[in-house]
Amino acid sequence: MTRDLAAVLYRTKTFHPTRILYIVGQEQSIHFKQLDKITHLLELDPVIEHIPFGLILKDGKKMSTRQGKVILLEDIIAEVEEAVLKTLEKKKSNLKHKKKVAKEMAIASIKFYNLKNDRLSSYDLRIDEMLAFEGDTALYIMYTYARIQSILGRTQYADNFKENFQFEESMWPILKHLKSYNEVLEMAAINYAPSSICRYSIQLCRLFNSYYNIERILDSTNEESKIILLGIVSQNIESSM
Repeated sequence: MTRDLAAVLYRTKTFHPTRILYIVGQEQSIHFKQLDKITHLLELDPVIEHIPFGLILKDGKKMSTRQGKVILLEDIIAEVEEAVLKTLEKKKSNLKHKKKVAKEMAIASIKFYNLKNDRLSSYDLRIDEMLAFEGDTALYIMYTYARIQSILGRTQYADNFKENFQFEESMWPILKHLKSYNEVLEMAAINYAPSSICRYSIQLCRLFNSYYNIERILDSTNEESKIILLGIVSQNIESSM
């Protein structure tokens, strides 16, 4: 408590914040209520806000630094990177700098797997689940984004096309979902809930893939409008991620 109080005094003097957010496990909630009360009694300006989160489990069991039951992040990254490399080899990928790409994909997969879960929920660390190309994973979103880029790469897509956009009924689920983006961002900020942005991104990818399975894009009627839609979806995936 004295250490945290010293930090509050330093941060107040140095940064003049209105709020200080502590992203710490939910079992520490009483400690931060006490810290907030002390800062209030000392008439310090910042509001102390505890942003709790659930546990990361391994094989259904809690990890503990005190008991030495931990997995280091660098070990997780190395294990996931190795699994990604094996997947790329299996798919006979002709990517250049395969190892570099595998590391980037591994880090993205770990980040997304952590952020997609509700902040207060505990979850089990499952690497096979993390690397599925079908499901709530970073790889699924990357795959969808790459698929769209592949189509756009064969067209003359430009932002100024939008004035020529012609609506079709099959586009409606995607357009409706796109419309909710700003609201999702706002609620994520208010509730400190990045998982809502992850869920939004996954659902957008699902809606696009459903649309792509039933609609021909290139060399089709209303091609220009379909390309415009793909461009907007692509930009939205990039922004949300």
